Amino acid sequence: MKRISFVLLLVFTPILCLYAQNGEITGRIRDLITENSIDSTAVTLLRTDSSRVGATYAITELSHTEIDGKPVRDRNPKDGATFILKVPKPGRYILRCMAVGYKTMYFPIHVKYTSARTKYDVGDFYLQESFVQLGEAVVKGTKIRMFYKGDTLVYNASAFQLPDGSMLNDLVAQLPGAEIRDGNIYVNGRLVENLLLGGKDFFNGNPRAALASLPAYVAKNVKVYTKKGEKSSMMGSSMGDEQFVMDVHLKRKYIGTYIGQLVAGYGTKERYQAGFNLMRFNDYQSFSLAGDFNNRSQQYQYAREGERGKAEKSGKHRRNYLTFNYQYEPNGKIRFTMGADYHDNAVHNDEGASRENFLSGGNTFIRTSNVSYLDNMSVAGRTRLTLRPRKNQFYEIKYSINYLKNHGYNHIRTANYNANPSEKDFYALMDSTFSRLNTNVFLQSILLSRLQNRVHFDSKQLNHQASFLMHNAFGGNLLNVEGEFAATNQDGHRYDLYNLRYSRPTPQTDFRNRYVASQTDSYHYLGKISYDWKYRQTEKADGLLTPYYSFAYDKNCNNNPLYRLDLLAGTWGNFDTSVLGVLPSNTTDLEQVLSSADSYWGNLRQKKHLLGANWQHELKLANRRWLKFNVTAETGYLDSQYNYWRYGNKYPATRHSWLPSPSVRLTYNPIAEDRGGRGTSWVLSASSRKEQVNLHHLIDITDAADPLNVSKGNSQLHDTWINNVSLQHMRRFYKTSTNLYSKVSFNFLKNAVEISTIYDRIKGVRTTQPVNVDGNWNAGFNFMVNTPLDKDQRWIIFYMASINAYHSADLSYTTTGRHNEKYNVDRLDWSTGVILQSHPTAWLNLSSSFSAFMNNIRGSRPQFEKIYTTTLLYGLQAIVNLPAKFILYANCDFSSRFGYNDASLNETRANIETSLERSIKNFTLKFQACDLLARNLYTTNSIDAQGRTESFATTIPRYFLFSLTWRFNKVANRK
Repeated sequence: MKRISFVLLLVFTPILCLYAQNGEITGRIRDLITENSIDSTAVTLLRTDSSRVGATYAITELSHTEIDGKPVRDRNPKDGATFILKVPKPGRYILRCMAVGYKTMYFPIHVKYTSARTKYDVGDFYLQESFVQLGEAVVKGTKIRMFYKGDTLVYNASAFQLPDGSMLNDLVAQLPGAEIRDGNIYVNGRLVENLLLGGKDFFNGNPRAALASLPAYVAKNVKVYTKKGEKSSMMGSSMGDEQFVMDVHLKRKYIGTYIGQLVAGYGTKERYQAGFNLMRFNDYQSFSLAGDFNNRSQQYQYAREGERGKAEKSGKHRRNYLTFNYQYEPNGKIRFTMGADYHDNAVHNDEGASRENFLSGGNTFIRTSNVSYLDNMSVAGRTRLTLRPRKNQFYEIKYSINYLKNHGYNHIRTANYNANPSEKDFYALMDSTFSRLNTNVFLQSILLSRLQNRVHFDSKQLNHQASFLMHNAFGGNLLNVEGEFAATNQDGHRYDLYNLRYSRPTPQTDFRNRYVASQTDSYHYLGKISYDWKYRQTEKADGLLTPYYSFAYDKNCNNNPLYRLDLLAGTWGNFDTSVLGVLPSNTTDLEQVLSSADSYWGNLRQKKHLLGANWQHELKLANRRWLKFNVTAETGYLDSQYNYWRYGNKYPATRHSWLPSPSVRLTYNPIAEDRGGRGTSWVLSASSRKEQVNLHHLIDITDAADPLNVSKGNSQLHDTWINNVSLQHMRRFYKTSTNLYSKVSFNFLKNAVEISTIYDRIKGVRTTQPVNVDGNWNAGFNFMVNTPLDKDQRWIIFYMASINAYHSADLSYTTTGRHNEKYNVDRLDWSTGVILQSHPTAWLNLSSSFSAFMNNIRGSRPQFEKIYTTTLLYGLQAIVNLPAKFILYANCDFSSRFGYNDASLNETRANIETSLERSIKNFTLKFQACDLLARNLYTTNSIDAQGRTESFATTIPRYFLFSLTWRFNKVANRK
């Protein structure tokens, strides 16, 4: 009996073991920050009751690479340390990971496999060091928002709470010290030159595409650093082509997967929103497709409302947008990228502007209203091929094409007054001024002229652009060859009803019914050759000398025939009966009303030779500090020929100019062994350049095509010298993650080209002429600091301040005054701002801001009234996690203005926007309320030596919207 039992045991044991081992799991262990392998990590598989199932060690596997064409087996830390464990059956387990120097981590996993596929990939697991030492700093905790690792600033994306459906631009807007202005990214005041994805330029040098199409939830961390350029990478040392970049690293689970989301919404006032994106990234190719369709005045389809340029600032916008990007880079020898964009945008705008002209004997005032519509359509395509056949060779070819088409209209009303109308209701003032039954005696007494102008237009434009770049290394030096070509063709049509009524000295009317058929053709050719000579490369010194030469040829042909349709018989000569966009059926009639006084043709040809050399030298001083020199000696020769036809005559203008452009930049890094200046740096810069005058200014004729704005030429103009000097200081404190930045600058001009203006106080006519002036300068000081207020970085503050002074010649005169008098206008602009980001509890995120902008203007002209204007902006953003997994987002912005000439703008306005959302699995339902108080208004204020202009524009009215977002992540098939 015992013998039979023993035989049965021998027979069934392998079967039982086989049944028990019918599955296995595999995964990878990585460092949380570097994403490199953590070899010899002890990985233990536990049941949910903590009982042990099995254990193993994670090891980086050997991979096959090639060095100098020879196969080599090596371990790549980027592959991750791989582990394999047997699993008795599918179900829920716990992974315990232990490694020397790292915190012991427990990860719950859900193992799924079938009888046909028993191997299951559980993904990547990240371990955090038990302490992370960064320079002098020791940072503790798991939700640190930012820190420095060497020269790299690292933001931990998971530490920032964002709404579901947020895009990368939302994340960047929350990063301490980072901001988005006009689609460009700035970090601590410095422009980010490129946005990378995992170290690769997937978006082809277009950060805006990445900001708009990359979901924020896929980002693991965001790194900011100075990246070597192609030449530096080829030579293995600095060649002066470094770039300041932002590098977004994806969470490992999203690499090689299809990532996407769909959004659809509808609201009151017929507001709608729809959009999608789909993308996939892996180690050798990338693909993205995105679309946005809305009439909510939104630039980015998934951006939540708020500051930093997410919404269009003025007007009612409709936006249809599609974009496609693809990149293929199987190895370091070849890279191919292509992309295409489609835009179809329309905007309705209702704008108003108030202008005050500084004049002796009393200022004059202008009020303008403009109701406009613009519909733009564009299609663009681009491609780039990069080849690195050998280590010492680099070739790149680019081509892009862009087609644009637009049409629209402007309905403009402009009134000139010789005194301030001082009306608090802008539209009531304009309606009263242009009313035929105007009984306002005061307005009648100060009114000089009033203009009604109705314009319809359309145009088409086609652009081609191609370029070639080559780097070839010879014995440690580089030969560089560049070439560019661009061509633009544009055709346009403009229909214009112009009705001007003078009030003085006697009422009279100037009506014009005009049609302009314009055509522009331009071409650009450029060739450049340079040689990088690395004359020294040691531990104590590094020297690079780059001589270069370039030749550029530009040609621009511009035809603008103007036809006076009001000279035709019939209804063409009446403002109320003329129809815009209609031409006479007989072309002979059209040719008979060609206005030689208002038509012109221009032909500009320019040849530019540029010869120069750039010298860069780094020197290690005796005290181990580093000193860097960057000197450029450059001169250009510009040969310009301009032929201008008007009044049936030819007016030639030529100018042959030598254009020197020297510059010097001195950098001192005062910390020992800190060659890159990551701790502290001082930079002194100085430059001077000469610019050729615009040859159109040299045409000595009087252009009165616009009766209220007459322009004259000046054949005696000289070329302009522009001089700049600046000193900037950067200081970084690693222990506290604090950044300080300050800069002082001074700019002055010689022979600056300014516009002299003579006003006719009776008719309101403005006659301008370019003249040379000396003595214009401006000086500025800028300061920025951002720092956490506590060690856990729950409170982070960003502060900035700037002071700018401008000294300009006052060239505004009247027809009755003396034109040789010289006056100056001095302007002092002061601004300050502070942003406080806080995360006091797990359920609350706050961001509060305050900014103040002040202008102080004084003039030496007698009776010049001093001007003081102040604009205050303050706001609060909150993200609140509510019960039942609801999330509330609130954004409150307030603006207060004082000292504006237009009294209607001196008020406080509020813009309150909020949303409430609830996510269920991959779906998010959101309710949004925009401009709850219906008080939003976009305003601008600009001041120069001749006057100030204040403008405002209406924005999209209050509305409510419901939207549904579906977010998906599909794992690609893997072997």
